Amino acid sequence: MVNSSTKSKGLILVALLGTAIMACTDINTVDRRFLPQVKSAAFYGPNNAWLVTWKGDLLTTRDEGITWRTVQAVGVGRFDDITFVDESNGWATTTDGQVLRTADGGGSWSSIATLGDTRYGPWLGRIRFIDTKHGWIAHPRFFWRTEDAGATWRQYPSPNAPNKSVVYPSFIDPRVGWLSGTGGAFYRTQDGGITWEGDTTGLEDKDLGKANFLNSLVGWIAASPNDGIYHTEDGGKTWSLLEDPGRLFQLNSVQFTSRTEGWAAGNEGETGQHKRKPIVLHTTDGGKNWDRVKVAEDEPFVQELYFTNSTNGWLLSRDNVYRTADGGKTWGIVLRLPPAGEK
Repeated sequence: MVNSSTKSKGLILVALLGTAIMACTDINTVDRRFLPQVKSAAFYGPNNAWLVTWKGDLLTTRDEGITWRTVQAVGVGRFDDITFVDESNGWATTTDGQVLRTADGGGSWSSIATLGDTRYGPWLGRIRFIDTKHGWIAHPRFFWRTEDAGATWRQYPSPNAPNKSVVYPSFIDPRVGWLSGTGGAFYRTQDGGITWEGDTTGLEDKDLGKANFLNSLVGWIAASPNDGIYHTEDGGKTWSLLEDPGRLFQLNSVQFTSRTEGWAAGNEGETGQHKRKPIVLHTTDGGKNWDRVKVAEDEPFVQELYFTNSTNGWLLSRDNVYRTADGGKTWGIVLRLPPAGEK
């Protein structure tokens, strides 16, 4: 974002660094029009979803969003980031540096570790587990990994280079994973996060979203500002730009469920404009062609989408949670949240 204005840069960082910003910044200093209500989400199967709000509450559903239950952390800080590997087993970080675990789908939680670094505050970063044993926490300054369900953690320096900042961890098995983030930050590991390779991807002047990989070689990633979706066939060593769906799109989230079918979500309009519209795109030919999927016109933006299979998906806007059961042809609101910042 070398050539972006200060205002535009701030808006892009809200999309990329939402968890960090909301954990470390006074809510009253952020333009609430561009602040997502949900700062972390996890999904499993067609029925189960877990959402962490900016207030630090956890909302859970087991029936496709028909009913929701609110859970608050007891005896520790507020919920910050969350991950689930099935309908029962999940982990979360809190605003005071705790790692929590649940074995009953989020109904009850126990603290299993206290991490953090006194130099940078208690915020831990994004937590991800790939199974019931292997997990990681990614912070711009340091990186943790566990092989025993979070009972013990080992800390490593974050593989950052100057002007880069890792934000998103993404793993497909206990050994192979990626870190991506601002300033073109992109790193690959083949030993579970002990060591990282920083490939020259050609995207060094971009801000990168969460990598979406089908296997150790085939993946996609959204780049901003207004730079579209990139595809790799060699694990992220080299990337090619897909047929550009539109230079005025700020794409925040991309997911493919197969080599041919995928979705992307973001905003239509140049970064910094107040009159932006949400946009959801769908492809059935690997990204050669994209069709627009109709969503509510009055949403200020959409932040993230996630499909658990080719038909069932979730979409997060600023204040609303949408769900589809027909592959994204139609979307319905299953949860309305008060605008972020309201008491």
